[in-house]
Amino acid sequence: MSYVFIGTVTNVTTTGRDGSTGASRNVDFHIDEFFKQPTNFNNNSITIYAPQDRSACGIYMKLNERWHIWAEYTSFFSDDGISRWLTVIRCGRNTKHLKRHDHLIRKRSLISSTRKDS
Repeated sequence: MSYVFIGTVTNVTTTGRDGSTGASRNVDFHIDEFFKQPTNFNNNSITIYAPQDRSACGIYMKLNERWHIWAEYTSFFSDDGISRWLTVIRCGRNTKHLKRHDHLIRKRSLISSTRKDS
C-alpha cells in the first residue's frame, strides 16, 4: 500500500529501537495534497518513519518544511517482520517540495490529486 502526497512537517521525534535497525525519525505531516492514498484513509495528518542514520538512507526533515513524500508500509523497524511502519528513505523519490516543481510531480505521479486544505 503506497502513499504519495505533499505535506508540511508538524512534528519530528526520534525513537530508539533495539536490534539492527537503529533509531527512527518519526515525522508528523499535515497533508496538503494527496496523489495516491488508500480508499479508507480520511485524515489530514499522517506519521511516517525514516531511519535516523543517513548511511541507512535516513532523511533529515525540519519543522514547517514542505515535502513531496512517497511512502510504503515496510517491516524496516519491525522485530517480527510484519510490514506495519509507513516508511520513507532518502534513497527513494522523496524531495523537499518546491512550488516550481508542481507540474513535474503531477506528471510523474500520474494520479489526479485530492486537495486536503479546501
